[in-house]
Amino acid sequence: MTTSKQERVYQVIRKRILNGTLKPGSRIIADAFARELKVSPVPVREAIRRLEAEGYIEYELNVGARVRTLDPTTWSETLEAIAALDAYVTRLALPYITREDLIEAREANARMKRIIKESGPEQIRKANQAVHAPLTRRCPNDYLREILAQAWSRLYMHGQGSVFIHHPSLADRQVKDHDQIIAMIEKKKPADLIEARIRRHTMELIETMKG
Repeated sequence: MTTSKQERVYQVIRKRILNGTLKPGSRIIADAFARELKVSPVPVREAIRRLEAEGYIEYELNVGARVRTLDPTTWSETLEAIAALDAYVTRLALPYITREDLIEAREANARMKRIIKESGPEQIRKANQAVHAPLTRRCPNDYLREILAQAWSRLYMHGQGSVFIHHPSLADRQVKDHDQIIAMIEKKKPADLIEARIRRHTMELIETMKG
């Protein structure tokens, strides 16, 4: 069935974009995917159109479909959206965050601290998101969580990689911020203060790049 074939192709291409197999700027050649996945070009083109609508793929004159890249302005705008969304989604999740969630966040932050010394900026960036995930997953608003996840995915397509490339020391500050945020949640500080602290935590990345 065409729909199921299109879904399968869509999932394959999307996964390769998000895990870095298809780098920003990489061409998406429909015929090549059709041969690899043993389908006709039709479901491949449908999947490409879907990915284009979602912002993963763009069309360039004389090039065709390629994995989308973000310019610095779009990168900044996307991170601003994450700052607002992550802070508010965490606020909504606060009544439902469990002790196990906080333990997971602390363990993820400890991994991030190790990764700073052992790995590159891409691994640091993903480790950073892993700290936030346990603090947002219990938000009762599924749509807001979906938008936040899409914003993170969009940020991952930034062609220049992570802010940590340009400011490696910023990762250490982010780890310290995480410890403070987790502690505020553990101590049941007012939701307004926690939301503001999380928003400031992310906005610092933008301010550092601009400064």
